[in-house]
Amino acid sequence: MTTSRPRGGARRAAWLPLAPVLTLYTIQFVVPMALVAITSFRRHQGAGEMGGFTTDNFAKILQDPYYLGMLGRSMLLAGETAVLTAILGYPIAYALARGPRWLKVVLLVVVLVPLMTSSVVRSFGWMVLFARDGIFSTLAGPLGDGPAGLMYTSTGVLIATAHVLLPFMVLTLYGVLDRLNPTLAHASMNLGASRTGTFFRITLPLSMNGVVAGMLLVFATATSAFVTPQLIGGTRYRVAATEIYEQSINLLNWPLASAMAVLLVTIALITMAVYTRLSRDTGGSGATGVIG
Repeated sequence: MTTSRPRGGARRAAWLPLAPVLTLYTIQFVVPMALVAITSFRRHQGAGEMGGFTTDNFAKILQDPYYLGMLGRSMLLAGETAVLTAILGYPIAYALARGPRWLKVVLLVVVLVPLMTSSVVRSFGWMVLFARDGIFSTLAGPLGDGPAGLMYTSTGVLIATAHVLLPFMVLTLYGVLDRLNPTLAHASMNLGASRTGTFFRITLPLSMNGVVAGMLLVFATATSAFVTPQLIGGTRYRVAATEIYEQSINLLNWPLASAMAVLLVTIALITMAVYTRLSRDTGGSGATGVIG
């Protein structure tokens, strides 16, 4: 009986350092999201006016082909961005983890500097490159859509969004690859495996959790991307975030905008739950299947 009190006190003391962060998180995320969730069940009665509670907002989004297509477009963009950043980011992260010191410094600058630049500035840069006479539109050829070049096309939005979110993938993969024991690769090659075989049988399987984690982060972020689709896609490429802006700011239909926001958060939570379940089922690492 005397030992239970210190354990309980120690457990409470362990939470004390987290109190400021939890308080800030509650104020800036939990409370606003709760208000958004409540608003999503209110009835729209005019510009900025709400009535009683209803589920019509969700029914409208899930039954109207326009909103379903917009959600599907958002999910497709997020999925394509996650795959593209994984393909582009893995070699960069591998070079960061295994390359010489001078290459690490150069790549870290290349990866981190965009994070210090506003996504608005980066999107404007892509607008210049994607213009009708821009270099990308010239090289893209048939991928360009009419006189606007790559502007206002799904290809242009994908490229720009992948560029904005690529650092998140690279840093996630770098953290995983840097922790891998290099002696495993050396042992594989000493036993007769080639560098290519060692990569596909040792390095890649052991880093798959990092790949999935990076794709999850990019996917969840891309589903709510607003600035880049708005600037690059314009009115011809509407995604969920741009529609939420349109409904809440221009049309003042706050219940419908809140319902869309709740659906985006729900999709992100489901994605994270699936990843967590898969990680738990595989033991949290790809090493088991490789070593076994």
